[in-house]
Amino acid sequence: MWPFAKRGSRFDGDADEHFPSDINPRDFKDNKATIKLWLPGKILAGVDIIGQRHHAGRPDVLRAILFEHVYGRAELVHLDIRERRRQSKLTARLPDVRFMLREPDTYDTARAATAGLIGKAEHDFKLELPTRLRHELVELAESADQAVSEYIRGVLVRQILGEALYQRWMQALEAVE
Repeated sequence: MWPFAKRGSRFDGDADEHFPSDINPRDFKDNKATIKLWLPGKILAGVDIIGQRHHAGRPDVLRAILFEHVYGRAELVHLDIRERRRQSKLTARLPDVRFMLREPDTYDTARAATAGLIGKAEHDFKLELPTRLRHELVELAESADQAVSEYIRGVLVRQILGEALYQRWMQALEAVE
């Protein structure tokens, strides 16, 4: 949550009554589907920072980001609460780690814009995830008229590197087309 929060939650009650979850946790317990991704180093660096903060590996960070993208943050929190209750243990918090991205230059080609803004997609990554989540991602990618790996790369840029960088990337791509 917000690192500069001045007070805790003012909500007193059962959140499930106000926002019941439609997600069946059993649908997401096993990672039987696979998506092959080529990810830029900046995205993997961001995934590593998030993973360090939450004491999680790269696949778990990516699954959480994609789950949140498809189903929303509230459903991810519901899923997390249910799993924590089931496991009856809390994950220790680690100190914040911050990094800074350089401002991009002007680019002549779409490939140069992508490489300059988000980095060259040079890291091969095989992500195992629940079948239902993969199916939803494939449908979203098809509706956006994109390959699933291209669609996921866009989601990761937005979620890890931020909307501002994503918008600069899209503007740079439009400028060279």
